[in-house]
Amino acid sequence: MIPNEMQIQAKKEYCFPAVVEILLKLYGYNDMDQCVIAQKLCELTGQDVVSFVQDGLRIKPGILNKFFVENGLKLKEQYISYAEIYDEYDFECKLKAQCEQDSFIICGYNYSWLFNKRSGTANHVSIICSVNSDLEKITMFDPGPERYGHKDVKIIDLWYAMRIAQAGIWCIQFLKD
Repeated sequence: MIPNEMQIQAKKEYCFPAVVEILLKLYGYNDMDQCVIAQKLCELTGQDVVSFVQDGLRIKPGILNKFFVENGLKLKEQYISYAEIYDEYDFECKLKAQCEQDSFIICGYNYSWLFNKRSGTANHVSIICSVNSDLEKITMFDPGPERYGHKDVKIIDLWYAMRIAQAGIWCIQFLKD
């Protein structure tokens, strides 16, 4: 679970920078907020801030690793695309394996589909906190901005919502010396 003091609420369209801010704070890096992170990620992706605010941030595999290296952060990203996750069982297994490795997991998904609207196009990210196979649920932290906080969702629903968004999971680990 994300400790209360680290439950950062995203600014509008800043869900990805907000989860990166939480990640950095969990690992003791306290000198960047979501606005600074957004600016740095825009520079790396070649995306201007105006299009970012309108369309959200487009993060391709490897961008986070570049961000970590350029900012002297001892973190490493492994991206797993939705196309590499065959079904909800494979999704569950991959998440559990990453949790066992103490990875910080960011999952991209279609927010509208996950929360039963089924027709929206709003893509979003949240932090995976735990996987409960017995209940077939995932606990995640949603940075908002609206209705932010911990949420329980069905594994199969999050897997479908991830596929609809054509997203994936970013698995981040701290690099030890």
